[in-house]
Amino acid sequence: MADRHPAVVLGNSTPGRDAEFNSWHPNAHSPQVGPVPGLVRAHRYRMSDLRYDERVRARPYQYLTP
Repeated sequence: MADRHPAVVLGNSTPGRDAEFNSWHPNAHSPQVGPVPGLVRAHRYRMSDLRYDERVRARPYQYLTP
């Protein structure tokens, strides 16, 4: 069996260009990386602004792609 390695990407959109980024990601970027050998699947999540404790600093990234 081949080795398996997870990839995790954290990222942000450019301020004021969130809608453009959210259109680009599934329509341009995903089709580009889809054919990469060994890539099984990809998901993208928007991180929550909620914090369970105010002592915890705000999240530095908007998006998580595990």
